[in-house]
Amino acid sequence: MIIHKGYLITSLSLFFVVMALNFPFPHATYQSGVHSMVVLGIPVSTADGIMWFGWLYVAMIVAAVVFLVKALDKYKLRLALLSLLLVNVMPIATASAFERTVASGVYAVSYDSSASVCEFNRSGNERMKAECELTFTNHSDEAVFFTLSFMERYSGYKEFNEILSLLNEYGPFEASLDGSERKVVSISAEVESSGFDGGSFNGPNLKIEGDDGKTRTY
Repeated sequence: MIIHKGYLITSLSLFFVVMALNFPFPHATYQSGVHSMVVLGIPVSTADGIMWFGWLYVAMIVAAVVFLVKALDKYKLRLALLSLLLVNVMPIATASAFERTVASGVYAVSYDSSASVCEFNRSGNERMKAECELTFTNHSDEAVFFTLSFMERYSGYKEFNEILSLLNEYGPFEASLDGSERKVVSISAEVESSGFDGGSFNGPNLKIEGDDGKTRTY
């Protein structure tokens, strides 16, 4: 089935490099809130412009598939599609498996961005009230204590960036999770902002730091 070992080795090497560079642990390789275009599972642009490294990774994947097809004489289409599936799924699946089994401390804490929201409201000329409900799960059996702060970037909404920056002035915020606990961490503060009257968005990007100094970004 293999007619050119050199092409096969090149293909596997390219796939490995792309997966290693996009391994989402302990830090999210890409922040979910800042991307506007994704190709083959890799973000290639944001509201700020083109992500050239993203396009480079896409080119490497395409090259890997070409070399794989050239290396085989049977099942070319089948294995090419399987390779594309694996390069998209394996990094996330491996990171998730580690997080849910052997990880400890903040490395065992997952952040559910889809179930997290920040809301900003102002009444008249009063200060802006910022409230965030952030959902975390501790996959270990041990209690975890950590501090959290906001990544001050949310593509397309510069007003939100300002509020997150102002929120960080009140932080870092303390939080704790018991073993195997899923919990909503609430953060509330009043900040000085004249940019807009209010709004909300899901999944603010976060940085958390454990009491052992280990950090994660989401």
